[in-house]
Amino acid sequence: MQSPVRFIAGDSLRKTSIAIEQSMNSAHICPCCSDTLLCHIRLGKLYWRCSHCYQEMPV
Repeated sequence: MQSPVRFIAGDSLRKTSIAIEQSMNSAHICPCCSDTLLCHIRLGKLYWRCSHCYQEMPV
């Protein structure tokens, strides 16, 4: 069984960290319920998820 954790290296890590910094600078509101979206990373990709209605939103 493979581990679901994947390590990000080099340029991918740099791009992901820059995207996180830019995205975290402003408040993100869920268009479905108007609650605050939380930033997550899965498989090296950034996405937003609402902790109230559990909808995932693209960056």
